[in-house]
Amino acid sequence: TMYMNSVVPFILGLYLSLCMTRWWALRTRAIGEICDSFIDLAFLIGAYFPGVRHQAFRVAVRNYGIASLWLTVQAARDEKNEDWYADLERTGLLTRDEIMSLSKHPPYQRAMTMYAWIMRLVHEAADIDNVPAPNLNTFQVLVCRARDGIQAAHTYLRTQLPFAYVHLIALLVHMNNILVFVRVGITVSVALMYGNVMVTVLQGVYVIIVPVVYQGLLSISYLIEDPFGDEILDFPITAYVLYVEQALDAIDPVCFPSAADPSWHAAEYRIMMEGKKLGGRYASRALPETQIRQDEEQLKLTEETTRDVLHLFQNQTDSLFEVVRSVHRPREAEGAVLAALREQAEVLKAVQTTLPAQATTRRR
Repeated sequence: TMYMNSVVPFILGLYLSLCMTRWWALRTRAIGEICDSFIDLAFLIGAYFPGVRHQAFRVAVRNYGIASLWLTVQAARDEKNEDWYADLERTGLLTRDEIMSLSKHPPYQRAMTMYAWIMRLVHEAADIDNVPAPNLNTFQVLVCRARDGIQAAHTYLRTQLPFAYVHLIALLVHMNNILVFVRVGITVSVALMYGNVMVTVLQGVYVIIVPVVYQGLLSISYLIEDPFGDEILDFPITAYVLYVEQALDAIDPVCFPSAADPSWHAAEYRIMMEGKKLGGRYASRALPETQIRQDEEQLKLTEETTRDVLHLFQNQTDSLFEVVRSVHRPREAEGAVLAALREQAEVLKAVQTTLPAQATTRRR
């Protein structure tokens, strides 16, 4: 037993350290990577696509990102129930059509599909706003990082430690406990024969503490192997999702309204992206079409008025040139008129340069 007590703590400590390393990797490289990448992605989307015009797009990204977290947890728990989509549909994160589309894929691929949809929406929004293509590289990197986090969860949970190694550790612990019981039993029986109460008490404490500690460490290594369950030692997934929602709200409360409102959804935003008429649920939230038409009419009226003023200014300038050509004296008058003409020409050039830039900015 003396040799076993020297070897078992060392081997069991290495095994427990390996299990803790895998547990921490699942926290940082799996669920942590997904949360961090999605928050960074939402931050960039809020910066590149602000305003009411892209509000439906941003809410769609929010719904897809949070849904990917729950889908990853469902895949990790290996839930086989047919109503896996009930909570997602009830909370408005996904529509019935989107759930039917996801049901065709395996569990882990459902979570990955969310980021494929997000990247597709980002590309469409970038095309509408004429965002330069190199600026999308950061979005693509974050989407791939989130997918890598899902893949890390799949890799760690679907790749167990070698069975022979785990079996050897468990065998050593159990054999050591048995030998401890046998040794303590012999020692206590001899102590009782000679009336040595102190040895009996010490051996009783020893037999309670040492085997219980070894068996507890072995049980802990088993419990932390898969931390995606609902046990007390598992990850608090609800708290992580709440943290992500709080981070989105902190980025821009206007850009990311509550996802519980089902009237904002990606399906209708994709309809808007396809060039169809924006209306229905969006009428009270998106930019009204009447306001857009009024802005366009006002812009057109401004351009026509400015064009008429420039035309009148050009006619006056031509008239002055004719006066200069017909009048050869006095030279002082001619010099004054020429100076006035040069001043008008500079003003005309400045107005002509400013008008296209204003019109272009207003259209954007």
